[in-house]
Amino acid sequence: MDGIPFGHKSDSMGAACKVVRKKILEKTKIMKNVERILDPVTGEVDHLKFAYLQY
Repeated sequence: MDGIPFGHKSDSMGAACKVVRKKILEKTKIMKNVERILDPVTGEVDHLKFAYLQY
C-alpha cells in the first residue's frame, strides 16, 4: 500500500502536457495526501504520489 504515482516528469512531454503538469503541481500543493517525490540530481519534483492511507 505504497500509493499511486502520477504526474511524472519526462523529457518527451509536449507543451500541453507540461501546462497540465504545472497545474497539477499547483493544485496538489496544499493536499496532505499527495507526496512530492524529488529528483535527487536536480531537486525538482520528479513525480507525485497519492497516498490514500496517509493522514
